[in-house]
Amino acid sequence: AYEDLNGNGKLDLVDENAAQFLDRIVAANDQTMLIYFDGTPPNDPELRDGNGHYPTPGYNLYRQGTGCAETDIGGTKGGSPAPACTPVAPEWLPMTTLYDLALATDPTFGRLMCKSGNDSVSSASGGGAVHSGRPATYPGSTDPNLSCNADGGGYTYGKATCTTISQGPCRGTITTCTPVDYWERPTPVPADWPCAAK
Repeated sequence: AYEDLNGNGKLDLVDENAAQFLDRIVAANDQTMLIYFDGTPPNDPELRDGNGHYPTPGYNLYRQGTGCAETDIGGTKGGSPAPACTPVAPEWLPMTTLYDLALATDPTFGRLMCKSGNDSVSSASGGGAVHSGRPATYPGSTDPNLSCNADGGGYTYGKATCTTISQGPCRGTITTCTPVDYWERPTPVPADWPCAAK
C-alpha cells in the first residue's frame, strides 16, 4: 500500500540518481505478491503451486511458501528438540483473499520504489597504523580510551569516529571512519605496559 504524494494515480518508481521518492510506501507484505499476466499464463510446471494450481489471466495473488530451518527438522545440537515446524507450500490465491499488511515504519521499505532494485552501498575506511615500538608514554591501565586485546598482546587507544553520508534514496550510504592506531606489546614487556598478559 502506498500514499500517492504527487497525485498522479500510480506508484512512481525512481532512478538510482533521484534525490527523493515521489510517493511513500505505507504498508507491505513480504510473503504475498500481486502478479499480473497479460493473456493466458503459459502451462509451465514451474508456475504450478504446491496445490497443483496455475495462475489465471489478469491479476493474481501469490503467497510464497515457507520452509523449515535445518534445526527445526533435526533438532538442535546439544539436546533440546527444536520447535515443531510445518512447511507451507507456495500457492496462487484468488484476488478476494484477505492478507495482512504490516505498517512500513522501516525507511528501507522506500527502496521498493527504486527502479534498479534496493541495493545499499556502504563502505568504511581502513584501519590505522600498527606500531611495534614504544610511544612517548603508555596510557594508564584504567584509562577509558584504552582497549586491550584479550591476551594483552596489544591495544588501541581512542575510538574511531565515523561519518555516514547519504547518496540518495536508491544509492544507500557511504560510511568513512577515522583510523585508530594499534600498539603491539614489545619484548621484553615494559614495566609500564598497560595491558594485563593472559
